[in-house]
Amino acid sequence: MKENLKKYTLCLILMCIIAIIDGIFMIMYPDISLATLGVMVALFMIAVGALFVYIDIKAWSYDVPFDGLLQGILRIILGILLLRNPDSMAVYIGIVLGVWMIMSSFGGIKLAYNLRYTSAPWVLLIILNILNILIGVTVLYTPVLSSMALTTTVGMVIIIHAIINLFFIFEIRRNLNEVEKAVTAQLEQLRQEVRSEAQPENPEN
Repeated sequence: MKENLKKYTLCLILMCIIAIIDGIFMIMYPDISLATLGVMVALFMIAVGALFVYIDIKAWSYDVPFDGLLQGILRIILGILLLRNPDSMAVYIGIVLGVWMIMSSFGGIKLAYNLRYTSAPWVLLIILNILNILIGVTVLYTPVLSSMALTTTVGMVIIIHAIINLFFIFEIRRNLNEVEKAVTAQLEQLRQEVRSEAQPENPEN
């Protein structure tokens, strides 16, 4: 299981690196059109969503609960909606980015909470994800900006979000033994629940 966890976290690290590269590109070229920016963000959302769905399916096949299926599907839907209306980027950017950051942060909080009985820095991990949620809420209510300001803002938000996630993932990798114990305990609890539901109830005398 430990080797599989390493593979999944490596995929997430690569995803964060790609996000940072995209963010740097947006900051370096803030004069791109809103339609181009919309297509870039939409394709990124669809790619990340597809990756989450793939990791979730592979993870469960190895008895590793990832909980990324719903997040992945929602990301793909948001990306498709944005791809169909790239010219409306100024209207949807806050919603797309805000929802994206908040969704991923709730998943991180759940994982960190499951580590509360281990020596992993679960409180720090929860704080990082709460910070992500606050940034997501702020972006969600950001008013419509001009084209150049919007591009720069999106780039900065993506970079900050990716850096926070990278720190979170590296902490997870640094405590893989504890994560493996927590995952194993969670799986055993799920198995016990399944067994208890499968047992027929005793008929009343």
